[in-house]
Amino acid sequence: MKRVLALILISQAFFSGAVSASFPVNVSGFASGLEGQEITSLFIKSQLLTQELELASAPQIYFLLNLSEKKIELKARGLVLKEWKIARIRRWGPHPELKILTLEKKSALFAPKRKKIKPGEVNTSGTFELEALELKDMPTVYTLRFKEGVKIYVRPGAKKLGGHLASLGFFLRWYGWFPIENLFSRISKKPGKLIEITLASGEEAKAIYWGLLEGMKGLIYTLPEKSVELRQEKKQN
Repeated sequence: MKRVLALILISQAFFSGAVSASFPVNVSGFASGLEGQEITSLFIKSQLLTQELELASAPQIYFLLNLSEKKIELKARGLVLKEWKIARIRRWGPHPELKILTLEKKSALFAPKRKKIKPGEVNTSGTFELEALELKDMPTVYTLRFKEGVKIYVRPGAKKLGGHLASLGFFLRWYGWFPIENLFSRISKKPGKLIEITLASGEEAKAIYWGLLEGMKGLIYTLPEKSVELRQEKKQN
């Protein structure tokens, strides 16, 4: 683990030194073209390494949501513990800032619940079994709410009749409720940051609900992609 942290630290020092020595923090003013794309990508990678170093330095599990590569990673000390691929990503509102986020609450229409045990309650059966929530008890459609105002709506892909009927609800939510919510957010001058991710199956959605715990910290980021024209320009040069 120490070796992994050392590699992250060395990479972070290299990238931050290479960028901060010549370029301002505001990357929007960089020159256009292939060089500008590479510089912007370098700067974002530097920020990402700095933020992840802070997460990896603590004895905790954290997550990385890579929007450009469509994947979620569950990590500890810089090591990948689990990875999930995302079938589709859609977003309403501004892109979340590249900073450490805290998962405040997981909410679902059919959220898993434990039986409440009242102090002093007598068990007439004479036996006691500790109830453990398993992966099969987790919901497939839910919302991840972060303290920083980001909301992630998670849903599985539709394959059967029930899934198609559910997709109608997702369609109405995306083209009906989300625009209204975004409008009220703008009126209140608190722009919402909404992300919808679609998983390949309900089992993967359950696994993510199980793996991401309330209070967990992580990062949401996108690395810029080079366009076809810029790639052609590089080949010609």
